[in-house]
Amino acid sequence: MKKVGGIYCGYENELLAACKITVKITDEYQKSLDAKKDRKLCVSEYYAFAEKLRECVSLADQTAKKVSERIEQADKINDFTAEDTFNKLLEQYIYYRTNVEYFLKITEAAKSSDDFLRVLNHEADVLARKTIVIKDQI
Repeated sequence: MKKVGGIYCGYENELLAACKITVKITDEYQKSLDAKKDRKLCVSEYYAFAEKLRECVSLADQTAKKVSERIEQADKINDFTAEDTFNKLLEQYIYYRTNVEYFLKITEAAKSSDDFLRVLNHEADVLARKTIVIKDQI
């Protein structure tokens, strides 16, 4: 834990763990997608994946809120390294969160039509590629 403005903030590890869990879930999803190249996933499989993501995102949201509150509570941030660490972590989280949120919206809009499933397959692929970029930064 780093001391920031007289207040100990240990949440950077929790936020990092939440990001890593979300990346792991996406990796698992990508593996299942690769294993089923001969067929497209059905809507229920997307819903199951979206549900796992929603849980991870909720955990990450709660942690990000705690991090923000702790930083706001600090009278003055003396440790600029700690501040940079928080900012970088929050940037990565927000970037990933935005992509996940977009994917979840598309999943919710999905019906059993081929067109929606085609869009879902494309968006899932985009999300997986963006995740690889973020995973390299974590």
